[in-house]
Amino acid sequence: MVRCVEEFDHHCKWVNNCIGKANYKPFLVMIISAFSFTAIYIVFAIIAAVNVWTNTDDHFLDHTYSNNLSVKIGLITVVLIFSLPTFLMMILDFNLIALHLHLMRLKMTTYDYIEFVQGRKEVKSLMVSLLLSTKLNSSFTT
Repeated sequence: MVRCVEEFDHHCKWVNNCIGKANYKPFLVMIISAFSFTAIYIVFAIIAAVNVWTNTDDHFLDHTYSNNLSVKIGLITVVLIFSLPTFLMMILDFNLIALHLHLMRLKMTTYDYIEFVQGRKEVKSLMVSLLLSTKLNSSFTT
């Protein structure tokens, strides 16, 4: 494989660029920042939903068309609709951060990790096929 940067780690589709020695730290800062922003959004969404639901101030919803339960449910529904994809993004980003921290601990690049996992899958499928062939051969001989 042609590697486009020094100490190639991987090609990131999100930034449409190769990640390597020169830009690995900014890449980590980017994914940690994305996680932080999504976490902050989720925290504020929860606070907003709780405030809307528990607010007993009669004038809280005066600027709306109505101050009944349906308005509260509508506001909370809007918050939840925007929060669910954000929460999913936060979980996926956390997994990405955890993977890169794990790879840094192992002193392994993403590319090396992918080759390692693919190699393990090939060895596993080879072992399964050998096991099946020996079982088939033993069943024919008995």
